[in-house]
Amino acid sequence: MEKAIHINTVEGNSLHRECEQHGQRKVLLTDITYIPCCGVFCCLSAILDAFTKQVLACVLSPFLELDFVLEMVTILVREHGISIDYQTFVHNDQSLM
Repeated sequence: MEKAIHINTVEGNSLHRECEQHGQRKVLLTDITYIPCCGVFCCLSAILDAFTKQVLACVLSPFLELDFVLEMVTILVREHGISIDYQTFVHNDQSLM
């Protein structure tokens, strides 16, 4: 995604791999992966609670576009009532937001 939207932001390692120590819904892990389906590749974006290991939201899309990631965040907020604030880490393998 970083290359797709031409952003190069890498933050320091604030969590130090201690994701579970922060408690439920305090560290959210997210990533995008490609999945072969019917002869083409689809993009899967998912967000996981690091404490409970529960998948909180996911979206499958035929295209790598920002809209489907925003749809995942909308599902997260709608279905789990989570508001992402300054105390919530959203972490992926590219950056820490």
